[in-house]
Amino acid sequence: MYQTYLLKLKLLSSYMSLWQSDTIYGHLLWGIFYIYGEEELKKVVDEFKSGNPPFIVSDGFIGDKLPLIEKKIVPNTYVNYLARQYKKSYTEVAVELKKFKKIKEISLKEFNDLRKEDYSNIDWLEEKLFSNEKFERESSSIATIENFHNRINRLTDSTGDNSLFSTMEYFTEKDIHIYIKLRDDYNKDKFLSLVNYMEQTGFGKKASIGKGAFKIKSFEEFNGFDEIKGNGFITLSNYIPKAYDYDAVAKSLHLVKNGKTSVGKNPFKQTFSCFKAGSIFKGGENRIKGKVLTNIHQNKDIVQIGIPFILEVNI
Repeated sequence: MYQTYLLKLKLLSSYMSLWQSDTIYGHLLWGIFYIYGEEELKKVVDEFKSGNPPFIVSDGFIGDKLPLIEKKIVPNTYVNYLARQYKKSYTEVAVELKKFKKIKEISLKEFNDLRKEDYSNIDWLEEKLFSNEKFERESSSIATIENFHNRINRLTDSTGDNSLFSTMEYFTEKDIHIYIKLRDDYNKDKFLSLVNYMEQTGFGKKASIGKGAFKIKSFEEFNGFDEIKGNGFITLSNYIPKAYDYDAVAKSLHLVKNGKTSVGKNPFKQTFSCFKAGSIFKGGENRIKGKVLTNIHQNKDIVQIGIPFILEVNI
């Protein structure tokens, strides 16, 4: 059995790696290695491989927002129906529908509502129109800067062809929220020691020069997700499925990723693909989903954790 916790982080700097679950897993596993040793790390990785992970983490979400549960596609032709149904002008409905389609994140209450049976994103849209509410476009809570750099040829001490490249840098004043499932027999303070390690070393790319700096704001039990018995599930993490995890994909958000490691001369893992947070699936037993990718690097000890934080949904 698992207990759900909410970890809130206060950012102290910009960051250059997105707060994705597989990157968070990597930092936590390094924490195990440096604090508790190589044997403990091997034990934990084996537990992940056997489908009995001591902890499961979500992506890091900005503030209290969660992914939109998009059960149904809203066609543009729906405008005519909505205008007639709610006695509104075509233009008014078209404007609201355009704003609605740009929504990617929702509140916890909206998230729980959309997990329920017989309630979809279309019902939510109609509810707003019926009550004359407007979909307010929130200004983005993240500022993004693209920084350009030149590669220098060390032999000629100059740039060459195709030497220009860019990196992305992200800024936000809001906290990062990470949802965590802790196995009942895994000590909360032990897990928190891993987060403390991550706090000391920083998160993601360029942490050595101060990027991804944060402090732990709180780490508490979380009971905000409604208990729902669903016929499907939504992932809040990067997810690498194993056989028979689900019956069908209801909403696919896909990512191709080139992972990295700080071990050895070759920092690059093999390219892999996964589902992103917000992807929705039909069917499948309520059990641990996902798997650990092996043989992803020439160092066979290096793995990629693709076990997601999931919640049941009625589709």
